[in-house]
Amino acid sequence: MSDEMRESAVPVNAEASADGHGDAHAEATDAADGGAWRAEDDERVAALDAKIAEVKRAHRARLKRLNAERDALVKAVEGEHMRAELERLRAENASLRARGSDARSASAPTGV
Repeated sequence: MSDEMRESAVPVNAEASADGHGDAHAEATDAADGGAWRAEDDERVAALDAKIAEVKRAHRARLKRLNAERDALVKAVEGEHMRAELERLRAENASLRARGSDARSASAPTGV
C-alpha cells in the first residue's frame, strides 16, 4: 500500500482522536446530528461494564479483608511489644526492690 493510500485510509476523526478529544467530538457530532446512539447502550459495552463493576467489588472486598488482617496483625505485634516492655519493667522493678535501692528507675517519670 502506498503512502497516499495509507493517508487516505486514515479516519476523518484521526486528529480529534490524536488530541484526546475523539470521543467528545463524536458525542458532540451525534448530538448535533440528532443521533441517539451511545456506546453505553451497546450490550457488549454494558456486559463489560458489569464485569468491571464485579471485579471492582471483589477487589474492594479483598482489600477490606487484607486491611482487616493487617490491622489484626499490627495489634498483635503491638501487644507483643507491650508485653515485652511490661516484662522488662517488672524485671527492673524486681531488681531494684531486691537491691533495696531508693534510686529511681531510669524509666520512671521525672517530677513524681
